Amino acid sequence: MALHDDDRDPTPSVEPTAPAALDLPPATRHDASVIEARVAVLARDVRLSSRERTVLRLIALGYRYREIGCAMSISPRTVKMYASNLRRKVGGETRWDLMRRVLVD
Repeated sequence: MALHDDDRDPTPSVEPTAPAALDLPPATRHDASVIEARVAVLARDVRLSSRERTVLRLIALGYRYREIGCAMSISPRTVKMYASNLRRKVGGETRWDLMRRVLVD
């Protein structure tokens, strides 16, 4: 029997490393509750699935596709596909654009 999104917290236990070029405001750095709230608002505005919300939250927290895939029990290629769909829906060309959309906009 497969676990659903709501059955476990897919947040990886590895601390992410975000590039210095992102230059996030101190109030949003690694603040999971702020990120969760912003992802929820964005998900409502652009109608994201629960899996897309989870991937977007983990991307915004700075996790790599491989780490996200491991945490969600999916392949990094599947995570990349979710990220591609998110970029199309949310706007942006890179995963850093997705991070900015959640953290800064």
